[in-house]
Amino acid sequence: MTDPFIRTADKPVVFIDSGVGGLHYLRWVRDNAPDESLVYIADTLNFPYGEKRASHVQTIVVSLVDQVVKSFDPKLIVVACNTASVVALGALRNLFSVPFVGVVPAVKPAATLSKSKLICVLGSSRTVEDAYTANLIAYFASECRVISVSGREIIDFVETRFPGSSEDERELAVRNTLSAIHEEGVDTLVLACTHFLYLEEEFRKVCGAAVTVIDSREGVGRQVCKFLRRDNSPAAGQGRGTCFQTGGAAMNGHYTLFAEMFDLDYLGVFP
Repeated sequence: MTDPFIRTADKPVVFIDSGVGGLHYLRWVRDNAPDESLVYIADTLNFPYGEKRASHVQTIVVSLVDQVVKSFDPKLIVVACNTASVVALGALRNLFSVPFVGVVPAVKPAATLSKSKLICVLGSSRTVEDAYTANLIAYFASECRVISVSGREIIDFVETRFPGSSEDERELAVRNTLSAIHEEGVDTLVLACTHFLYLEEEFRKVCGAAVTVIDSREGVGRQVCKFLRRDNSPAAGQGRGTCFQTGGAAMNGHYTLFAEMFDLDYLGVFP
């Protein structure tokens, strides 16, 4: 078997996240740039990022990216995690010459779409509490009332229980988390954690037609494709990609199921 860590002339686009959330971003890019070689790395050894101190998350992500750069020599790294992006993206750009595209809460489009000017940003504890998110809100949504809610239970549910879960279980996970905002008059919900995209249909069902549910998938995907159009390095993807995880308690077989769900070849532990 070919060593998956041997560098080739075909530099891949690498996606990193604490778990399975960023796979939806990889899918968007693959659908729109099918010739690219794509690699996904879930840092399950350090899952979840969203409950850790900002300094700890930054250290973890910098170390992971250092290993990624040495192993794959990527043309681009997509930090497909809101927490990692708001905490570490600035440091990554200062430390590494490889280009980065990050994922941050879609506050700007939410403020534009909201008619009631009442918005909910749903993310990990670290994301909704971080100064970066507060600055986004102050800059783009100063005329709005923004309710920040932690969705830790949903993140855990997706990472550990989503494969094989029933529709009722998925809907209940969403309903329990959103119960606090139903009487607030919120008309726009920002999914500020990539894990939430697995329950997008349930969010729309629980929120109802009066609430617009948005995420940053398309905006991030367009940024990636814009970079790829300018890039001159070879692209020789085969319509699939590869998926790794870093180990830890999540080594329970779920990742082979997630890899199959997204048409990826699961190659085990990285590095």
